Amino acid sequence: MQHARLAAVVLLTAALAAVGLAGEKAEPAAKPAARKPAKNPSKLLAKKVPSMTLAKAPLGDVLDRYAKLSGLRIQADWAALKRVYVTKDTPVTVKASDLTFEKLLDLTLNTISPRNHPLSWYLAGDVVHVSTQMRIILRNRGGAARLAGARTAAAKRRPAAAPREISFSETPLNSVLEFLADVAGVNMHVNWRALEATGISKETPVTVKARGISIARAMDLVLSQLNVGRDRFSSVYWIIDEGVVEISTGETLNRTTKVRIFNVADLLLVVPNFKGPELSLTSMGNNDNTNSSSSSDTGSGLFTDSNTTNTNAKDGEEMSTAEQRKKLREDLVEIIKMTIGEDMWAPTGKGAIRLMGNNLVISQTPLGFKLLEKAMGR
Repeated sequence: MQHARLAAVVLLTAALAAVGLAGEKAEPAAKPAARKPAKNPSKLLAKKVPSMTLAKAPLGDVLDRYAKLSGLRIQADWAALKRVYVTKDTPVTVKASDLTFEKLLDLTLNTISPRNHPLSWYLAGDVVHVSTQMRIILRNRGGAARLAGARTAAAKRRPAAAPREISFSETPLNSVLEFLADVAGVNMHVNWRALEATGISKETPVTVKARGISIARAMDLVLSQLNVGRDRFSSVYWIIDEGVVEISTGETLNRTTKVRIFNVADLLLVVPNFKGPELSLTSMGNNDNTNSSSSSDTGSGLFTDSNTTNTNAKDGEEMSTAEQRKKLREDLVEIIKMTIGEDMWAPTGKGAIRLMGNNLVISQTPLGFKLLEKAMGR
């Protein structure tokens, strides 16, 4: 009997516990209080901070502390920061007093900015966004959305227009190329192994300052600094191959060949040299009766038919239309060969050129085509 009574108590206790648990689950979860946007964000940025001392504090914690201190939301673009090796755990050491919040934020980011990759921030609404300076420049130019798709889509055009001003001073080559690729929104591949074989590394300093130029021209200026004193095979070039900007040395770009066909009908056009009448000066300005009667006897008047005058002498000097066309075709091929050098064509080089009707068929290496483009000013 006691055992039955004990079992009943146990069952009753379990049932009550189950009901209690069910009741707890049935209670609606408390919703987080909606955050009200901060009023006058600019005024909060100008708020004075009496003192701030940080010693190797993790960046993530520092930004949270700054958010509470200022009353503003702070969002970090951790994906962009990670590319320059800045994470939530990056240690921050700051000691300052009597600074506005925006100056404190500037100081903090400056102390942890990697070399040649400055960090910065901007205010959007009541949110302070922290990212790399390059990323913020792109945003201000309206390029952030375009950049996201350009990273995966092949760029099928030449690089786009550059910012109003490009300024680099003793900046590592790798950083310069990354910046130009981001601004243009193109995929870029640098053959560092080939460049390093000629003494050029990622840290090779580059100095460029220009305004109002295209990205293509900016890249030419950057690479021209590297090519001083180099021959065509040890120089560095950029080409577009299947939507990707390839950067490598002339030697590497001279290993394989491709075929391109150009219609040159307009360059092969020969205009026939039709002969017209010639002006005869012997019958002009002479009032002498004897000469006048003599002249009138010829029946030629002021104009003579050039087709019947000195035809025997001219026939030996002038070429026929077919001969002119043949010479024009030969000259065109010879000029193209001379433009980039005979050593780029067979038998010493890999290139070949042939005219088939009005089509110019050229088999040449990427280096050869690049030299042709440069020679034509493209």
